[in-house]
Amino acid sequence: MKIKILKIFSAFLFLVFFYLNIKFYIKNYSISNLHDKNLKQEFLLKKYGTNLEKIETNKNFKNFIDNSEYFKKIEKQPKFWELIK
Repeated sequence: MKIKILKIFSAFLFLVFFYLNIKFYIKNYSISNLHDKNLKQEFLLKKYGTNLEKIETNKNFKNFIDNSEYFKKIEKQPKFWELIK
């Protein structure tokens, strides 16, 4: 008895899933709507990007900062076994 109810319930869930899959994902109008939404989003991004103002700076970010002196000052760390003693 319980197995029959489980089979009927699982078949019902499969049919509902199959129906919703056909209704929302396979229809051509949903695909075209998705394409239209993507085009609108792309248009808005391009419009927003052209209205942005450039920030002018006087700094030259291509200058190399020499950190070699910092890496030469490595202090000797005590070893683990010396700390245990």
